[in-house]
Amino acid sequence: NNFIDLNEDSNIFFVNPDICLHEDAIYFADRLLDDNKEFIMGFNVMDYFNEIKKIFIGGSQIDHGLSIVKNITKIKDANSIDYIYGGAMFTNTKSIRKIGLFPEDYFLYWEEADFCMKARKLNIPLIISNKSYCYDKVGQSIGRGELSEYLFTYNSFIFYQKYYRKFKVKLILKHCIRLVYRLIKLNFKNARGILRAIFHYLNNQE
Repeated sequence: NNFIDLNEDSNIFFVNPDICLHEDAIYFADRLLDDNKEFIMGFNVMDYFNEIKKIFIGGSQIDHGLSIVKNITKIKDANSIDYIYGGAMFTNTKSIRKIGLFPEDYFLYWEEADFCMKARKLNIPLIISNKSYCYDKVGQSIGRGELSEYLFTYNSFIFYQKYYRKFKVKLILKHCIRLVYRLIKLNFKNARGILRAIFHYLNNQE
């Protein structure tokens, strides 16, 4: 964030180190743009190890029902997107001047959800470039272990505390279900990450 010159009008692409772009991704994204408008754009996210397998369209929905986050997989459902995937996010300095920089409350998870929540409140559109593709190595930067589970779980509490306080009890129950599921699968390290995050959050509320 410290290297962004907000005094210049330019497009900016945030990309994770375990993401590879298709050579035409930016070209197709740029064709959708209006130079005078703010935007946050996502690209189709494909499996790096199986390039014909689509993971999702680059946007997710915050689900207060059965799950916590629901990845949107069909372009026809793009209007239900709550936030753009932060691993491959295209925007511009006009948008960042209006929204502000990414919040520093989080580490690795949920900062893009917070950023996009602020964008939506400012009527900045979240859009998908359906002809743009990126290839995700899926967790190669941090893995899918205890630390990942801890950060995802704890950061979700930070986000819900800011925007969805009335759903906090339901969120705790969801994480307890995730915890039980990992115990059933004998994945004790990941279960410990979730449990640590729940206790850490609850202790901070006292």
